Amino acid sequence: MLNGMRQEDGIDIVKKEIFEAQEIEEMKLFSTFVEADIIFKNIEKFIGFCFDYTPSSVEIIEPYSFLLDARFFNAMLNDMITKLHKYTTLIRNLDAEYAILKKDTEDKKQ
Repeated sequence: MLNGMRQEDGIDIVKKEIFEAQEIEEMKLFSTFVEADIIFKNIEKFIGFCFDYTPSSVEIIEPYSFLLDARFFNAMLNDMITKLHKYTTLIRNLDAEYAILKKDTEDKKQ
């Protein structure tokens, strides 16, 4: 992920700290995270970063306030809604597949 960000125009990683991976035993997975200070060329790059990399949280240090054009704000909200619809559809499909697999498993037990 960081390598992809380094190559993007308008995104400057000033500082980063990569934390050691921790095992999540019940899932047999490892989890880690990165804390980074990033300078974005403009608000469009920042919003794009949020959509593309879906960070768990962000903190804007400066500027303290923004003046956004209504067309930009509409486009940003519509992009967010599109992404939410995509995830909702994915979740519904996975839920339906899970229900089918669960029913098949129960049928085979009987």
